[in-house]
Amino acid sequence: MAALSSVRSNKSNKAQIDQLALWNSKNDCVAPLSEKQIDSFHQLALLSRNLPMPSQVIAISPDEEEMKDPKDDSKTVNVIPASPRSPHMPESFENHGIKQPVETAQQFFSWFADVELQMESEQEQEYRAYSDQLNQYYNLGTNIEEQIDKALDHLEELKNQHVTVSTKANTLHAACEKLLEEQTKLMTVAESIHNKLSYFNELEKLSRKLSLPTLSVTSEAFANILARLDECLNFLQLNPNYKESQIYTLRFRQCLLRSLNMIKHYVVTRFKNTTQTIIKQIKREIPPERVFTEYYSNFRASSAKVKVVTELVEQRAENSKEYFALLQDCRQCYTSQRIAILTGYIQRWIRTILQEHLRDHCAQVRAGCKFMLHICHDEYELYFNFFGMGGDELSQLLEYFSNCLYTSLRPVVIKINHLETLAELCSILKIELLEDQIIPKGEELASFGVIVSNMLEDVQERLVYRAQAYIQNDIDRYNPAPGDLAYPDKLQMLHDMEQRHSPEDKEGLDDSFTDPEMTSIPLGSSTPMNRPMQPLPVVPTADSYAMWYPTVRRTLLCLSKLYRCVDKYIFEGLSHEAISVCIRSLTKASQMIISKKTKTDGYLFIIKHILILREQIAPFEVDFAVKETSLDFSHIKDVAYDLYLKGRKGLTLDSNNTILKLLLDGIPHVTESYIDSKESVNKNLKDYCQLFINHVTDLFVAPIKAFMDRAEVILSIDKNSSNNNKVSLAKQPFAQPEKVREVINETYTGIKRKVTGILLSMSIYLSNKDTEYILFKPIKANVLQTFKKASELISSNYSDEDQKIIGCPSQDQVTMLLATTKVAED
Repeated sequence: MAALSSVRSNKSNKAQIDQLALWNSKNDCVAPLSEKQIDSFHQLALLSRNLPMPSQVIAISPDEEEMKDPKDDSKTVNVIPASPRSPHMPESFENHGIKQPVETAQQFFSWFADVELQMESEQEQEYRAYSDQLNQYYNLGTNIEEQIDKALDHLEELKNQHVTVSTKANTLHAACEKLLEEQTKLMTVAESIHNKLSYFNELEKLSRKLSLPTLSVTSEAFANILARLDECLNFLQLNPNYKESQIYTLRFRQCLLRSLNMIKHYVVTRFKNTTQTIIKQIKREIPPERVFTEYYSNFRASSAKVKVVTELVEQRAENSKEYFALLQDCRQCYTSQRIAILTGYIQRWIRTILQEHLRDHCAQVRAGCKFMLHICHDEYELYFNFFGMGGDELSQLLEYFSNCLYTSLRPVVIKINHLETLAELCSILKIELLEDQIIPKGEELASFGVIVSNMLEDVQERLVYRAQAYIQNDIDRYNPAPGDLAYPDKLQMLHDMEQRHSPEDKEGLDDSFTDPEMTSIPLGSSTPMNRPMQPLPVVPTADSYAMWYPTVRRTLLCLSKLYRCVDKYIFEGLSHEAISVCIRSLTKASQMIISKKTKTDGYLFIIKHILILREQIAPFEVDFAVKETSLDFSHIKDVAYDLYLKGRKGLTLDSNNTILKLLLDGIPHVTESYIDSKESVNKNLKDYCQLFINHVTDLFVAPIKAFMDRAEVILSIDKNSSNNNKVSLAKQPFAQPEKVREVINETYTGIKRKVTGILLSMSIYLSNKDTEYILFKPIKANVLQTFKKASELISSNYSDEDQKIIGCPSQDQVTMLLATTKVAED
């Protein structure tokens, strides 16, 4: 095949050479060259004769070629074997593989074909080597692939063997686990059966232990017996379906009751024996310093052993009825023994206290409550020496002892009539006892606090009753003495005394005129009921308490006592009643002063005291509004009147039946209304101030107002008459300029004469420049308005000459007249 391909390649090369010869043939030249090109070709040919061999081509001699190992292919350098050079050939031809000189074209073409073949072989050698290398790699990969396939077959075989072994191992492991589980189950069942049987087996052991004569309820063994009994009973109660569980439950309960009876017998015996010992000792005369020892220390001596037993019972009392009943029996036995020991002692001591402070009720309450505080404290501590938890029995015991004091003091309280004493008792019970001592101690004094609260309610009830009686008897029915109505004489006397004393002496003057009844009254206090009340700054010196009307002093005294002692809603009702009665008494006194003195004195008297009343009740932090409920029967009257008018017609069986309407609409309506005492005081003050203003205004301008009223009548007649019957005001006898002048002069002189007295009376009564100015301001405005109207009337109905005769003062003149008192400036 190689020879055939070589022949074919030689033939193709010759054909190509023949074709190349045609390029530059003389005839039919295919690619003729120019002369310049031909010259270039010859130059290139000359230059290419001496070209060196390529670096990768190494010429070797034939000897070296023979010595070379054909198997050594470490180097891939192209080697051209050296041919023996002919002595007749140039060296350059030999270098190009021409062994013989080329003489003919055929020799050249043969040589050229050989060279071409050699070049092609040299060019393909690298690719052939790469192809051979690829073939080697292919063979190597095929071999590796075969080895991998064999390895995979071995691995698949190992996998199948592993699965078989693993399956057998898992089966064996599951079987072992099942056997272990069954073994554990059997052991658990056996242990459970053993544990459950242990509860049943305990019955005989516990019965035998309880029968021992040396067993003590205070020993640790007895506590263990109780614990085991509780465990067994709880187990049987949780498993009632076990065989003979009910029988064993009854037997265990018998053992439990037997042990509880042992505890009860021990505790009751200890309590009773201790009580008998103490009672025998207290029958003898005991010094006061040994009272506590006999009543408490001796009883406490047995507490240590008893508490060991009671703690066992208390730990189980919440979950067992038997233990709870036993605990109650022990506590009741304790309380009954303490009552038997202390009742007589407490009663004797209370009687002694009442006898020592027979005339001082406050001292009786203080001493009695102090004694009971000590008793409650000692009993509370003694109780917890025997028991670990409190109970109703302790509260009942302390309440029983406290009730001894209550039953002794209550008859005393309900006979007290003095408001001051009742108020002080309220303060003692509410502040000194409940708030300061009982409430902070909490449970320790809670039972005594209940009794103290009952005592406080009794005192408050008595205080309210006496306050109502006081309001009715001493305020509403008060008959004033002549000295009580000596206004303004005693105020004038006090005013004159103040004027004669220096400012340093006024403080002593105040004290000398202070009513002893008021020395203990912190008037106008806004302090809450749970704190002592502090007095507010009093009114000016001239307005001392002694000058107040007695009903005002008594009203404020009553309110100040009630405010600290009773609840808010009760105080609001009583304050409304007291203020209403006080204003009614002031109104009555004002009328009596008016009848004896003047209206000015009467009005200023009531204005003064209403101002005092308003000032003193303002700081009270309560609502003086009171709700009143009443029944409205007005619609019943209309229905009855309708029945009377219709007569028999109203008895028809239809919607006009009057009897049916009376049954449906005849129910009285309940109406509620709120009455505010403060608003009532303000309303009365406003009304009396207005009466005083109108009265003083009439005193000042009465003549001119009378003239103006008559003049208005004439002017109205003149306005309604025809033109022919016109009436002239100036021609009337009473309205002649001279007469009018007399009226103006009389009014002006009267103001000048009276204003000083009015202002002096206001100063004496009110003793406050601001109040005087506020009250006098509308009077001044009324007077100015009256003179203004008179001036307008005169200017519109009199000639200029008549106006000069009349001489009506201007607004500035009247203002100057009223300003002489310097009210505004002061």
